Amino acid sequence: MPPLDTTASYSTGDYALVVVPTGIIVMPYRASADTLTLSFREHDYALIALDAYTNKDRWSRALLTCPSVSTNCLLAANDVFDENGIASSGSAPVEYAWCAETAILRISIGDAAVSTYVRCLGNVICGLDETGRPAELWIDQLTVVGMRAT
Repeated sequence: MPPLDTTASYSTGDYALVVVPTGIIVMPYRASADTLTLSFREHDYALIALDAYTNKDRWSRALLTCPSVSTNCLLAANDVFDENGIASSGSAPVEYAWCAETAILRISIGDAAVSTYVRCLGNVICGLDETGRPAELWIDQLTVVGMRAT
């Protein structure tokens, strides 16, 4: 399946980073690392959204361009969800790097090396490690609301 169309925004007022699909979709399954939460569809566990509580002032600054992708498709979670739709939370550190010139935010999860890049949502490229777990998330066309995007 092709990636879902999404919008990506960050609100400086409430420190909310949100990537959501266009239209209304129920997101009952979740997996988290630090304050980053990935949301998945119920019937196929496809990644459909993400959000984070993060202070933009703590993001590092870098010159970023999106990596080349090997394919465009939805990604399915390989985690086990409990009866409440929650996967076990990871303890990997989450780091953010921002480029105002290209409106790209890179989120690094842990320190595993990326083996392939997949455009999994309209605004998101996922860097997968050799086990298929997300090691990086690249959000392009990120709109910063509340102040200049520097």
